[in-house]
Parts: sequence; structure tokens; C-alpha cells
Amino acid sequence: MDANRKRELIVHNDGHKLDDMVEECCAMFDSGNTDELTLKVPLKHATRAVSLLEILRRRLSDVVAKSEITNLFGGCEGADRRKTALLVIRITRSNARI
Repeated sequence: MDANRKRELIVHNDGHKLDDMVEECCAMFDSGNTDELTLKVPLKHATRAVSLLEILRRRLSDVVAKSEITNLFGGCEGADRRKTALLVIRITRSNARI
């Protein structure tokens, strides 16, 4: 897959409306310039990313997602894992050119 066709979006709960994020993600896929979208979010805001994924699954019938948690045990001792660990969701279209 061409690296230029991959996009990354950092998801935070910083006042951006979920509907705006959904429209942005749909536009990335509908433009034909994106085959893979990676959502990265601190565990503290994981529910927002999962909500975004579920809305995208309903809107775009041909998406496939894989999720993983990174840096769960990393970071400073005593650090809040909700802030240091990341939920990474890779969303691809099933008809993407690989």
C-alpha cells in the first residue's frame, strides 16, 4: 500500500464535535486518496474513538478495523496509564488497493 494513501488522526476530547470528525473521516475515504486511516487516542478518551469507529462502520459499509493498545506498561513509574497508553485503530476499506 502506498504510504501517501495512509492518513493519521489524533483523537482528543478537546471540544471538536464528533459529527465534524465523522465528516472529515468520510471525506478522506470518499475522496479516493485514502486507503488506510489510523486513529490514535489516549485511553482516557477511548470511548470517543470507538464511537467514531462505530459511526464510520454504519456510514461506510466496506470498512475493516483492527485495534490495539500501545505503551500500556511504558512511561514513567506512577504515570497515569489513561494518558500514556494509546488506543490505535487502523481502518481500511475492504476494496483498497494493496
